[in-house]
Amino acid sequence: MGSSFSVSETVSSDSLIAKAYGGIYKAEGSDCEYDDRFAFTREAGRKSFNLSAIDNDIVFNELPVGEYEYRLTVTDVTGYTKGSTD
Repeated sequence: MGSSFSVSETVSSDSLIAKAYGGIYKAEGSDCEYDDRFAFTREAGRKSFNLSAIDNDIVFNELPVGEYEYRLTVTDVTGYTKGSTD
């Protein structure tokens, strides 16, 4: 098992953020496999969103040993979507 990990960055938008979602993806070469045990979705309704709000949704120390990617996608009320891998 891994160790505890905390995410505390803030994302912001000029428009209200409608939804922030993402999770942990297991890296396997160039492809990643999604594991829904380590995922989150949040309706934000404000112009900034602190990722520490999802710390309780993803229990990082329960991830098996391996390499992972943390991905985040945010959509604002105008429909504009931006992801961490864009």
